Amino acid sequence: MGTGASTQHTATRPSLTHEVAANPYPVAAAPTAQSPQSPQSPGQSNDEPLHLGQNTRSASVVAHQEFTDPVQWVAKKLPGCVEIKEFANLTAKLLAVHGMFPRNTVACISLCRDEICAPAMEVLQAKWGISFNMSGLAGMLTLGKTGMGAAMHHAPVEGGRERYFFMGFAHIAVDVSGIGDCLRAGRPSKSSACGALCAVRSELKSGRVSYVLDPMDLEFSLVKQKVTEHLTYGKIPDLLEITKTTAAIILEQLEALCAATVHTEKADYAVCVGVQVHQGAGGVPTGKESSAYSSVYTDLMWPTSFYIVKEGRKIDLLPQLHDH
Repeated sequence: MGTGASTQHTATRPSLTHEVAANPYPVAAAPTAQSPQSPQSPGQSNDEPLHLGQNTRSASVVAHQEFTDPVQWVAKKLPGCVEIKEFANLTAKLLAVHGMFPRNTVACISLCRDEICAPAMEVLQAKWGISFNMSGLAGMLTLGKTGMGAAMHHAPVEGGRERYFFMGFAHIAVDVSGIGDCLRAGRPSKSSACGALCAVRSELKSGRVSYVLDPMDLEFSLVKQKVTEHLTYGKIPDLLEITKTTAAIILEQLEALCAATVHTEKADYAVCVGVQVHQGAGGVPTGKESSAYSSVYTDLMWPTSFYIVKEGRKIDLLPQLHDH
């Protein structure tokens, strides 16, 4: 097993400020109960998953006809995916080399609130113990410095040091019927994942995007603001691109919160971020429990960043994870 390169970690908070050109998407008025033109809420829409063979006028959307089954699509578009149990074991093995074990580390996990993410959460907690739940819509972080502080105050102390393992993953479903499609127990038709990101994309395609911070829909408002901050001017991304963008945003959020709250003179921490993939097998769930979901879908993790900051020094572990 190779060793990752070490570099000096700085405590400078990463900037979340981006130079954004004039908004290319017309801004819709704040939604009202009386307005028939109000954008549909994420809960009301079908979230417009991208179906295999679907025609589109957007040049940015991948021609989905080339994907004939979920396994081939994942292998081509997200190479290096790791099955969730293998991911849990490998990350734990690599962190153990640096003194991080379930007994002395608090795991802090952010997956999407979607219930189909629960089986992956169960696997991670089976490895690391009951975790601090940081989850938000699309896996984005809304807990802030107060939430991060609470998580760190729950960490065990061993040898005078605390240890935290932060994980954050966006997610996407891939079924035989399309990119973004998934089946849910008891539902008569296909559903979508990530529903929040599909809803963002639907607003972009409609040409009317509301940036109002809706107190009745705070998390979706924040997800939409952060995603559109990162878009190329005038471009409507496909679902995979918007999911990868969300993973990059989660990393930004985590690193900013760590820079603002972690005291590296008394604590070590690890970060792992990427995309959770629900890879379909073409079956239909028959029950409400997570095992019904698990029997139809394989949960894969596609890590895009994995490192540890030990005694103030950052060590990249992603190459070692990919080597296994």
